[in-house]
Amino acid sequence: MFKFLIPILLAFSFPLEALSGQFGLEMGDTKKDIEKKGVKLIDVGDYYFMTYKVPKSNSNLKDYALMITPNNGLCQIMTATENFPTNSFGSSIKDKFNFFENLLSKKYGEKRKSDYLASGSLWTDRNYWTMGLLQKERVLSAEWNSSYGSKLPQNNVNNILLRAGATDVSTGLIAIQYRFSNYSACNEEYENAQSDSL
Repeated sequence: MFKFLIPILLAFSFPLEALSGQFGLEMGDTKKDIEKKGVKLIDVGDYYFMTYKVPKSNSNLKDYALMITPNNGLCQIMTATENFPTNSFGSSIKDKFNFFENLLSKKYGEKRKSDYLASGSLWTDRNYWTMGLLQKERVLSAEWNSSYGSKLPQNNVNNILLRAGATDVSTGLIAIQYRFSNYSACNEEYENAQSDSL
């Protein structure tokens, strides 16, 4: 699950508050801060921590991956739906993606959407839609950023990415990634830590 989320990122009664509040977590929260909020963190390496419950969790989101560095604290939240069945045309993936896209657009406004198949891909037929997604040759995503005219929340979130994915040709999921304004500093901290070990 998180191998998919880290490189990248439902019930139709999904509450808007769960998407707009960043799950009761704040930019710069330390590991200790988050654990004091009752969150059990599992270290999965490279400053990423996995949890199944956050202060403002939602039953329709299964997993959460938090990037927390020693010097900059929390800088990224990634979460995903449970896996759900789909067909070779990706019908349920598209439906669930559209639901989230509409919900987020109502809240945050303008976005940049990507919906394409990579040049040269073999999976051009409609009945290979899910296979293209599985092979990472098809992209279905939407991104909210102030540079696109998005109205992002006043809590230091500066980028939101919604992305469709597949774990096999009959199973899909939807991932959402929130990046705080300290993400660049976190990423630099991670890169410095990696270079120090060389």
